[in-house]
Amino acid sequence: LSPKAKGLFHKAVSQSGSSKTTEISKAENYIDADKPGDALSSREIINNLLIADNIVSDRKSAVDYQNKMSNHKIAEYLRSKSNLDLLSAYKPGPAGMIFFFPQLTRDGAVLPYGEPLSLFKDKSGYNAVPIILGTNRDEFKLFMMQDKEYVNIYLKMFFRVKDKKYYDLAASYTSDAWKATGADEIASVLRKTQGPDVFVYRFDWDEEPTILGMDMSRIVGAGHGFEIPFVFNDFDNLFAELDLFFTDENHPGRKALSDSISSYWAEFAYTGSPGKGRDGTEIEWESWDNSSTESDKFIVFDTARDQGIRMSFDAIFLEDLKKKIFAENGFPSKEKKCKIYWQIFKDTDLWDNGEYEKLGCN
Repeated sequence: LSPKAKGLFHKAVSQSGSSKTTEISKAENYIDADKPGDALSSREIINNLLIADNIVSDRKSAVDYQNKMSNHKIAEYLRSKSNLDLLSAYKPGPAGMIFFFPQLTRDGAVLPYGEPLSLFKDKSGYNAVPIILGTNRDEFKLFMMQDKEYVNIYLKMFFRVKDKKYYDLAASYTSDAWKATGADEIASVLRKTQGPDVFVYRFDWDEEPTILGMDMSRIVGAGHGFEIPFVFNDFDNLFAELDLFFTDENHPGRKALSDSISSYWAEFAYTGSPGKGRDGTEIEWESWDNSSTESDKFIVFDTARDQGIRMSFDAIFLEDLKKKIFAENGFPSKEKKCKIYWQIFKDTDLWDNGEYEKLGCN
């Protein structure tokens, strides 16, 4: 989407990306401004820093103090801070270590002011090149396994899931939402705009071992980032020092899967289509197809021990996910259901205060 990137690349791969962006007023303004900012907007973070430095005693005083600072003074103040000072000014959201602060800001410079999905409807609105988009089936489990709401953590290294049913349910909804915003909804629009050079995947590998009673295949599964060593056919770096994930037992399956995935990526780099991989022996990775709900849309990456590499039609869109949440009876409490709704739809066009209250949330 960035105009600054025009002409700098001829193909693109987005692994676990997102189309969720933030308008600049939400990223900058105070929470009580005419156009309210986010709770962790830049103005509010400066308030937190001023209070932490004992320059002021409360938020009201921080606002008054900050309003008297020039842009130069604010920049000078922020640049005097260490990385720890800055990180400490942020507070985690309701998903443990995940911080829900404005990240991809529509500033009119790096990113256009418009909504991504709207801009993707016109080739002149973005850098149209062949693209691979994808997510991992259990994206959020990597973060949930470090969240004390979901797990008990002993000695900082032993994890026990508190409620396995709720753990899987919460991971399913949040990971599906990631798939919707990071792959399926984008692909659906791009396919109409630029034709068949749009390819989508879902990474499903989850053959981690059970160690000291910790079933890592259940705790982290196909978590965020786990596709990276498969793409680069390199298991000696990421997570390599931890036998929690990659073992001698799962080596044959993951090595074969990695050979296939890296072959698709290489062929895409060469030709703009992953096709049947670099040597032409893989299952054909077809482009995203909007022609019907049951037409193949994305490839699933898994080992032969499970269901193997295959095409699938089961696309996910946020509107459908919202209906599913309303009909879901598996949440252990109203509060848990509200949390997932907030986590998925906050800062999206589908957020609805009335619906939120209808769920019994406040």
